[in-house]
Amino acid sequence: MPRVVIDPRNVHDGAIAITDHRALHHLLDVLRVTEGERVECVDGAGRWYAARVARGAPPRRMAGRGGIPPAPAQERRGGPGSESHRQRDESRDRFTRELRLEIVDQGEEPRSALAIRLVQALIKPERFDWLVQKATELGVERISPVMTSRSVIRVRGDPVTRAGGPRSGFRPIPRPSASGSYSSGAWPSDPEPQRETGVEEGATSLPVGLHRISGRMARWQRIAVEAAQQCGRATVPRIDDPVAFHEAMLQRTQNPGLVLLPTLAVPGRSLREVIGDRGSMTSSTVLIGPEGDFTQKEVAFAQRHGAVPVSLGRRTLRSETAAVAVLAILQHVAGEL
Repeated sequence: MPRVVIDPRNVHDGAIAITDHRALHHLLDVLRVTEGERVECVDGAGRWYAARVARGAPPRRMAGRGGIPPAPAQERRGGPGSESHRQRDESRDRFTRELRLEIVDQGEEPRSALAIRLVQALIKPERFDWLVQKATELGVERISPVMTSRSVIRVRGDPVTRAGGPRSGFRPIPRPSASGSYSSGAWPSDPEPQRETGVEEGATSLPVGLHRISGRMARWQRIAVEAAQQCGRATVPRIDDPVAFHEAMLQRTQNPGLVLLPTLAVPGRSLREVIGDRGSMTSSTVLIGPEGDFTQKEVAFAQRHGAVPVSLGRRTLRSETAAVAVLAILQHVAGEL
């Protein structure tokens, strides 16, 4: 049965109106659903709907992205601001499609036995995208991207660049020297990053102007929605704005539960032993460092705020591998896997 994520605001009087162009393209142009066909819908907030395509569903069209017929070649050459581009934007509304579904059954997805928050250091873009997908499939409730001392990337506004050429969403972060200066490796056009005052030792502050990342946030959210749709999950995890590691620790939820910090920076107890001593739990927070791990000062800072350093065995795992391993183990212990 086809499955789509819907906007809960589009549920009215026993019917669902699907207007999202990606969902429409998937249902009408790819799956070619017809009148009376069953469709499963989830609203991302925990509610599911069993529905069927209503009478008078719009006919399938050969369409471009978003349900818009492809423009002639000469129009496709026109960029933003050109006459052809303006005309194409104006024609969008005339080709907007809507699919109505009649609700047959509905209900609430059972709450997970364990609410997990993943505090993940920013890693290479493609790996972070992959991790958002897998964390969603493994039932994470909240994902909090953070910057650490050893993060090799940082989030920028627009445009954003990485070493080796333009990339969307990230660029390398200059490494501080022994004296704490960021001059070595800094981009010529960048202002000297300023560190906040009054922060505990071991905390890492984000340089000024690194919080405008709407493009990457939208991508992460889209990946989470698609992963929830694929795995049959009725809830979509919340994804926080990236902040400095110390800020994420200070923004912990009222009930963070068991706070696990897999690291090689300091000796840690085995994950199995720590979870076994804890017994039953309803919430947990998992702190995962970047490719170079947390620093000893960051580990000490986290410990002062309740984190427990743990070992994941004798093998050195990639950041995203460590995250998936811990999440899978926690869900197994909670009876979700």
